[in-house]
Amino acid sequence: MHFDENAFNLKIGTEHLKRVGDNCKDKYFKFVGIKLDEHLTWDHQISHVYRKLISGNFVLNRCKNVLPINVRRLIYNSLIQSHLEYGVLAWGSSKNKLITSINKMQKRCIRNLVSGNWLSHTDPLFGKLNILKFKDIFDVNSKIFMHKYFNSQFRNPLIICLLHLLHQIEQKTLFLRNQEIKGLTLFPKHSFQNLGTRFL
Repeated sequence: MHFDENAFNLKIGTEHLKRVGDNCKDKYFKFVGIKLDEHLTWDHQISHVYRKLISGNFVLNRCKNVLPINVRRLIYNSLIQSHLEYGVLAWGSSKNKLITSINKMQKRCIRNLVSGNWLSHTDPLFGKLNILKFKDIFDVNSKIFMHKYFNSQFRNPLIICLLHLLHQIEQKTLFLRNQEIKGLTLFPKHSFQNLGTRFL
């Protein structure tokens, strides 16, 4: 599929919209802290989270033998947990290979949090600290979202509108896939919309 950038001439009112994508000056668009690219691959967003985890892990590694566990736990929540949870419903279901890196880096952070050996098995550590693995963070947030949606507990109607918009985009995407247009993967079967129905 060939994209003719010269034919891209969209505008709102009198303002022309600038294209964001692989062959453009700006590779992604930042919307409420989430980095969106033209194919919604979430590469830039996941890379951003991964870099935040590296920074947080560095801090934990430097202070693991100095600060008590309760202070290190606060550092983990501030510098790591917050980034894992923010916008996770949008990018957490991605099959992006960088998700594996997110999982591995979270385990490193947990080992530094408890001053453990770098080869320590992390399952007991997650349980002892009562901290969710990244996959579980996504699952829990999906359950909470779908529960609120089906029980009409959203105070902000814009969230409902957004959910319906995502559903419409997904249906159009399935149509495009049937037309054998490759490279467009918006909201696949592992998206939170589809996963959420299993939790009800």
